Amino acid sequence: MKRLTEKEKKFVETYAKNGGNGTKAALKAYKSKTPKQASSIASTKLKKPKIQDALEKELKAQKITLKKALSPIADALNDADIEVRLKGSDRALKLLLPKDKPESNLSFNLNIDSAHFGGEFVIEGETTDE
Repeated sequence: MKRLTEKEKKFVETYAKNGGNGTKAALKAYKSKTPKQASSIASTKLKKPKIQDALEKELKAQKITLKKALSPIADALNDADIEVRLKGSDRALKLLLPKDKPESNLSFNLNIDSAHFGGEFVIEGETTDE
């Protein structure tokens, strides 16, 4: 497999450190002039197997696990502050909704314990193609 260029190394490192924001990583690594340009670069780079392999290695090196990455979202969903819960919900839905199949439907059950939102949120879901 080909080695990464210096810009690709910077992109991978920044992407892993910033929580997976490809646009911000491309802005920094490629000195893109606009977010639209950076988003396009990130989309192209993230499809390359050598970038995917490097990202996997970088995430392991930084000890970033799926559980660690999703933990703040779970915490936000169960926060006492409604604004924090809404932000957590927004992030969870962005992760759950399929980006590559806009025709898919997401069905889920949202259980809220107590009328004052004092309980924990439980989200169960699956996508279905129609």
